[in-house]
Formats: sequence, C-alpha cells, structure tokens
Amino acid sequence: MKPITVSYGDTFTVEGKENELTTIDPELRIIHNCGYEGAKCLKKSIILISDEYVTAGATPQKVFNAGQIDLRNIQSTDTTDCN
Repeated sequence: MKPITVSYGDTFTVEGKENELTTIDPELRIIHNCGYEGAKCLKKSIILISDEYVTAGATPQKVFNAGQIDLRNIQSTDTTDCN
C-alpha cells in the first residue's frame, strides 16, 4: 500500500487490498521525529494488526481502530535512525 503523510494532531485512514497466495502479517508503520525535534533522527514505530482484521474478499468484515497514539512514548519495538 502507498504511504500517507499527516500533520501533528491529524486523524488518518488507511485502506487497501492485496492479493496473496499465503497468509499476510499486517502492520501499521509510523515513521516520525517525535521527541527528536531539531535532530536528524527518525523513529519507526510498528503496530501489529491482528489477523481478525484480515478479510478474504473486497469488503472488510471488521475495521481496526488504532485509537489515539502518543508517539513520544518509547516502545521496546521502536527503532531509531539518526543518519
């Protein structure tokens, strides 16, 4: 799926479909600089999406709501790139 860009405090919707022969492992990847203002660092936060939100066919049976995400809080799965 194609990337989208949002500004601070914005809401966003991501949707798409893929044709796969095997199972997929959906995830939401957010690349940001929260907590690194002024530095040339980017943090990559990954939110895993449960298989219950994967639907066979074009019409989703269930919609994933990530809720409000505070990107300033460091998670153990986050990575940082300061190149």
